[in-house]
Amino acid sequence: MKKLLAILLTLAVMCSFGVSALAADTETTTFTWEAVQKDAAEVDKDGQFAQIGTFGIWIPSIYTAADLTEERIEQGYLANLVTKDLSSAVMAFTDTADGWSNLDDLAKQYNEAGMEAEVVNVNGLPALLFTNAESDTINVSFLESDDTTVTFSFYPYSDENVAALSYLMISSIQRCLFWETVKDAAAQVDKDGKLVKIADTGLAMWVPSVMVEGELTEEDVNNGSICYLAPVDDSASVNIFTWGENMDLVGLIKYYAGNGVDDAEVVVINGIKAVMAGDEENDCIVIDYPMENGSVLEFSFCPASDEDFAQVALLMASSIQEAK
Repeated sequence: MKKLLAILLTLAVMCSFGVSALAADTETTTFTWEAVQKDAAEVDKDGQFAQIGTFGIWIPSIYTAADLTEERIEQGYLANLVTKDLSSAVMAFTDTADGWSNLDDLAKQYNEAGMEAEVVNVNGLPALLFTNAESDTINVSFLESDDTTVTFSFYPYSDENVAALSYLMISSIQRCLFWETVKDAAAQVDKDGKLVKIADTGLAMWVPSVMVEGELTEEDVNNGSICYLAPVDDSASVNIFTWGENMDLVGLIKYYAGNGVDDAEVVVINGIKAVMAGDEENDCIVIDYPMENGSVLEFSFCPASDEDFAQVALLMASSIQEAK
């Protein structure tokens, strides 16, 4: 109990700085799950990760999911988690851009409205952290590619214990893809699709039955190609290959930013961290895994502009996992 109280006290002190302390920092404040994972386990060993939209978040066991009304769903609510006595809640909802185009603009609007807001980084994702005294909440918003936001809101922020838990939960938020969540949808798309081991990678991926493995030339192999999949009519393709050296997750984000790709972000796919990015030049969605030897294992899905294939590609990407 003493250790638990010590952890909560430490977190409560951290929370007491508030968002205003972030504004004084010239560097972007970073939240990572690795930094607090052990503390979270000691605070609540029964806490578990849950998927909300395309995000994963650690949920303490004191919270349970409340049913959403049709009206709430129409308003954009994704989840409403409450304690048994209804004294605390965690809400997730979507919203549309209104007079702003980026997180910095939104932070300016919120600060002008009397809230304390600051752009931060949460597990590799740019986000806006802000408090709202009127609703007694601390909130974190993520800007999506379609100019909507996904916001996680934690109440009541004035309660030190809830504030401490909220920082643990915020630090856990990651872009996540889970095969268990989408495998039924994949079966509806193609009931004959199967999980297939990808040679020499230690990974497996769901492959629709229409995708056929192509034969690689010696030159392809020498250039890093591992596997090439395409339907008979070559209307789409999945290319798996290795490239680069001395790369890690941060290096990949910087690499894409330096090449004009501003949508690259860290994702967690079935427990494995990767970088997801859009390659507009080649009309592809890419999933990159940094390897221990510093090279990158890339899964490239083309064409991204084909909406039907893009949905299939997302299912395939969501299935990538350690081979059994």
